[in-house]
Amino acid sequence: METIAHFVRQQVRRHPHSKVVVYCQTVPQTKALAALLAYDAYHHHAADKDIKMGAFQSGATSLIVSTSAFGIGVDIRDIRVIIHMDEPRLLLDYGQESSRAGRDG
Repeated sequence: METIAHFVRQQVRRHPHSKVVVYCQTVPQTKALAALLAYDAYHHHAADKDIKMGAFQSGATSLIVSTSAFGIGVDIRDIRVIIHMDEPRLLLDYGQESSRAGRDG
């Protein structure tokens, strides 16, 4: 997981004025990676999802670590990097999660 965290940090540095989403398969993975990176973990059990989403949308935070729960109804224009920690379960999941980036062209 440290290797992935290192890669994620590199991407955040390479895209300092953009948002980054890291997708994980499970809630425990999401929480562990988010803690390692010191960013928010977004998943269906999180009690403060609205606060985390608001901070990400407003730019108060530039990275969020999430399960596929993040993908529902998300339309944020300045997401530039999507990282999958694991292989997505379905090709459809990959397409939906990856299409979160570059919505402003």
